[in-house]
Amino acid sequence: MSFRYHILRRLFLLPLALLPLPTLCQVLSDKSCKEISLILKTMENSMSVEKKNGCYTFKTIFRHYYWDSSMQEQVIGHLPYRYMDLDYSDPHEGLDHGGPVNHVTYEISSDNIKILIYDRVQLVCEFGNNGSEKAPNDPFIEYLKCTSGKSEIINGAILLDDDTNMKAQVSYSCSHSKRHMQYDGGETRKKVGGRVRKGRKINYFAPWQFVHQQTVIYDFNKIAKSLGVSKKQLAYSLIEKGIKGIVTNKEGIYTDIRDRDLKYFKYCLWNIFGDNSDLNKSFQSTLPKVEAMNKEQILNRANTSFEKAKNLIKTGNRGQAIEMLDTVSFFYKEALAWCVSNEEKQDVLEKYLSSLRTQTFNAYRLLKTQGKYKDVFDRNYEYFNNYYKEEAKAYWIAVENGLGIVALDVKDFDDAILHLNNVVNEVEGSNDRNLAIKEMLLLCKAYIGANKVVEAGELVDIILQEQPQNKEAIEYKKILDPIK
Repeated sequence: MSFRYHILRRLFLLPLALLPLPTLCQVLSDKSCKEISLILKTMENSMSVEKKNGCYTFKTIFRHYYWDSSMQEQVIGHLPYRYMDLDYSDPHEGLDHGGPVNHVTYEISSDNIKILIYDRVQLVCEFGNNGSEKAPNDPFIEYLKCTSGKSEIINGAILLDDDTNMKAQVSYSCSHSKRHMQYDGGETRKKVGGRVRKGRKINYFAPWQFVHQQTVIYDFNKIAKSLGVSKKQLAYSLIEKGIKGIVTNKEGIYTDIRDRDLKYFKYCLWNIFGDNSDLNKSFQSTLPKVEAMNKEQILNRANTSFEKAKNLIKTGNRGQAIEMLDTVSFFYKEALAWCVSNEEKQDVLEKYLSSLRTQTFNAYRLLKTQGKYKDVFDRNYEYFNNYYKEEAKAYWIAVENGLGIVALDVKDFDDAILHLNNVVNEVEGSNDRNLAIKEMLLLCKAYIGANKVVEAGELVDIILQEQPQNKEAIEYKKILDPIK
């Protein structure tokens, strides 16, 4: 690569031996007591941290920066690449959702911190001596010096805000994969075997996609034993001092902990190890008060409040409904924790996600029309993208579809295209042709609203090939033909 790798290398690698050991604490300072009290209050209704079987989970995006002589540029994931070094330009853009993908999932329990790292990057195809296509070297093996499928113990460290660190022997494993992208046609669609499919243009020198998944485990039991403290003391020390980074690779490469992630870390550690009696008495009144209720009472309150919120929406009081839906989703999540059978859990989960979608759509509407509730929309949209886009796509599709419909209603046609195109790309190959056609018609309406006549015309022709008598498509055809 043309990138000056050694410059970035100095930022990634951590000279662990040069940092002193931290002084551990047994009690929290007044400042930390106040901070924990505030975090507990603000996180009361948050969906950013998931709890399951005593384990707390949250996701974040990996970011790292380097400085050159003229500007600050962002590094892509856990690799020393600038965006300009990657193959996401025409005609290849969109092959991998328009850019690199990377995220980190933290799973925190009473026994360990498990860090799951996912990196995906797209590199330009290389050429062999005879001019034939050739896959580039796996960049993760080249830069991170790791071996796929191999578990090993590496030297890790938790980097603290006071410039000390907690060294630890940690478990590390990873997996690698690659595939030739073979140029997926994106917006191009055609009829194949009686079904509408995305067009496939074969480009024999298309880029290659590389995926690297890492698992790093910090064992609280071993770290506490090596430091001669209890796990509670260890957790209190991490809360008190704050975490700014965690080493995740044997080369000393570490993952930055942003302010938001640090708040989540402290929230998780306190809920697992914290004792409210240890908080300074002057801050006790700020702690959230939760009534003791059984599952039936919680569900009843959630259902009743949900109906009230729906009625508020019908009467145009969307702001009040959005505020009430925070309480609704909180109680559904509480009820979910009490469910035993899978059928019961699924039923409550559906209600919880329904309330969350309702809040998301109304927050989005008020954001577009009044500039309000951006924080609520961003929070919820991030939640659906983080937890459902890959693992439970149907829920994510429902959100994208609803946002597309709202965008159409408020005449933000560019946003409508963005969301509805996501839906069409997912459902156009499904067996439910009525659903696929319905979504194509919505996308066509958005194209017409945005005056994208060519795109709308292509989509109408595809629909009419499959359903020649479709009245809505025929009407759109009448609108488009004079424009052409």
